[in-house]
Amino acid sequence: MVPTADSTGWDQPGDLVLSLDEHSFRGLDLLITVALQAPDRRLLALLPDDRLRSLDAWFAALPEAVRTRIRAVTVDLKRADARVVRRWRPNAQVLADPFHLIQDAHRRLDDIRRLEQAEARTAIPRWPLVKGSEHVTSHQQAQLAEIEHRWPALGQRSHLKED
Repeated sequence: MVPTADSTGWDQPGDLVLSLDEHSFRGLDLLITVALQAPDRRLLALLPDDRLRSLDAWFAALPEAVRTRIRAVTVDLKRADARVVRRWRPNAQVLADPFHLIQDAHRRLDDIRRLEQAEARTAIPRWPLVKGSEHVTSHQQAQLAEIEHRWPALGQRSHLKED
């Protein structure tokens, strides 16, 4: 379950940055991947399930010399994973995975869009709001301008998501 130092790059000097990510296959069989993000990028472990005791056991099996070099860990938006990291590395930065932050922002923005849509009793297009600004077509830019004009709070939240 814990890779050897020669297979991970742990023998390289410097701080370590890890990422924890939950995965499921076809909505079943949740597992956690543990990856090294710095100094190299590589998969370290596939934990057999998404249980905290499996993650806790993985950290417990790490050599202390390796654990003390962990400076940051990115996690899904699951607080329990962050608690496990903090138990083993109280001074490490625990950061939210950017993908999951954007996913959460899209979900919240869409919730507000549906509320506004129900109140206005008219369709408000979803794609201009959840697409990244670099991918919005000219037609969607026009839709976004209309949304900002007719539903200013929704437009403001769209800008916050982009920021």
